[in-house]
Amino acid sequence: MKRRQLSKAIHATLVASTLLWAPAWAQEAAVPEKTKQAAQDAKTLDTVTVTARRRAEPIQNVPVAVSAFGEEQLKDLQASNVDGLQGAVPNLNIVQGRGSANSVNVFIRGIGQPDALHTFDPGVGMYVDDVYFSRINGALFSLFDIADVEVLRGPQGTLYGKNSTGGAIKLTTRNPFDYQGGSVEATVGNYGRAEGRFYAGGQLSDTVAGSIAGAWITNDGYVKNLAGGHRFNDDDTRSVRAKLGFRPSERFEAMLSVDHTRQDAALTMGRAMANLIRTDLALGPVVLQPGATGDWDYSAQTSFAPGKGQEMTHEGASLSMQWTLSPQWLLKSITAWRKLKTHSYIDIDASKWELGDVLVALNQNQRSQELQLQFDNGAGINAIFGAYWMREHVPSYQEAYASDLYAIAGNRISFLRTISDDLTTTSSAAFAHVNWAFAPSWTLSAGVRWTRDHKT
Repeated sequence: MKRRQLSKAIHATLVASTLLWAPAWAQEAAVPEKTKQAAQDAKTLDTVTVTARRRAEPIQNVPVAVSAFGEEQLKDLQASNVDGLQGAVPNLNIVQGRGSANSVNVFIRGIGQPDALHTFDPGVGMYVDDVYFSRINGALFSLFDIADVEVLRGPQGTLYGKNSTGGAIKLTTRNPFDYQGGSVEATVGNYGRAEGRFYAGGQLSDTVAGSIAGAWITNDGYVKNLAGGHRFNDDDTRSVRAKLGFRPSERFEAMLSVDHTRQDAALTMGRAMANLIRTDLALGPVVLQPGATGDWDYSAQTSFAPGKGQEMTHEGASLSMQWTLSPQWLLKSITAWRKLKTHSYIDIDASKWELGDVLVALNQNQRSQELQLQFDNGAGINAIFGAYWMREHVPSYQEAYASDLYAIAGNRISFLRTISDDLTTTSSAAFAHVNWAFAPSWTLSAGVRWTRDHKT
């Protein structure tokens, strides 16, 4: 709903209530032309359409706690990344992951995932064009070609292939059939900030449409390195997405999407708010550094050697197809493959001391297939029946450094822990959801789900 139109609607309502007390002969004269036009505009308020229940419908008809944002709303929020939604959605806490330049911590109603360890499954599902992203690494999405974003609060088990106990965040990219033309956006700022985004798309023929979009995001970092050298908390991200659509008739449409993101960043640093303590087996606890107080001067020092930063490559492809089988039945298939590779040093204690610093490296890939059969009889009954399969393989390697954690009479005890993991997950599910609008303003909904997860 546009803010300008809303204000006109309120004004028109107030005038109408006042005229109820005026004599009939005075009502026509009391209504100025601008008010008449406002009343007409109030009847044509924008309709917000969402796909929270896996089909397009007005948001006021959706009995689900959902918040939706279009392109203009995202610009108003200055949300260049998905964490720009912070503070805009009730019960949502979405921030950059601890010590990470590419992961995102999402909590809805207190349910989420605080750590990027691959042995955890996200409590809030992240979807891009209906494709589920199984890791919070690489999920700090840049919103460079997004048509709309929807945030669903509460469990999403009978509408979505992958069970999400806390909720779901859905990102929908531009469809080249609907978004034709091009745009270029450039942003410059302090700390060496320079960003460029572009989009070009349209129909190549009566049945084929294509688009390409990209973003290049850089900044020099805003946390000073007390040891000299490159600043911390910088960014150098390059992303591109290409889409090719095929629509031979009104009964069938296919969309192929390919994307690639590459990020190279220095360490992500904060400051230690609690005392940093070494346990000395002879002298007892020793405070290496007291907890910070007062305003931060945005400077830090790390125990890592120069050049120890964070690298990520994230890429994938998806094919979405839908067939209109009849006026009541729609069949949809979503096939996807994704690959994520990260190599990240994380200074957990955010200091020059080596108390719990880590290297986290993983090389994840996933394949998924979802089938949806949707029904709408046009008379108050609609349903969705779905099947989902995903296989994820996550080889990983970790190192933990803590040579300042223990000592004997002031002499440090060297500490290095290494872990090599090889995780494979196979997830299968079937789900169904039915809505019956049996009376005006009354709808009965019921859903069921079966899930089987196998982890090795």
